[in-house]
Amino acid sequence: MLIYTMKILLLLLLPILAHAKGDECINEHTPDLRKLCMARQYANSTACDSISNLDLKTSCIAMVRAKHRESMWAIKPMDVDSADTRGDRKYIWQR
Repeated sequence: MLIYTMKILLLLLLPILAHAKGDECINEHTPDLRKLCMARQYANSTACDSISNLDLKTSCIAMVRAKHRESMWAIKPMDVDSADTRGDRKYIWQR
């Protein structure tokens, strides 16, 4: 009776589970790229720590740091080309 109930429950839940969002990083072939994708997707720096390639690790940490600054503190990267640096205003934030 219990097994029969479990089968019915599984058949009822299967369509719901089919609509669940899958992991996008599963398609990456190397472990370093998979960890980089996880860090990009979840803005998690612990995934960056386990990357063995130093260039990927550095870019991963910079990307996560920029994503945290953008989302948590609403700090956008400065556009240096459009900055007004005339007069005594030496820095961009001295407008």
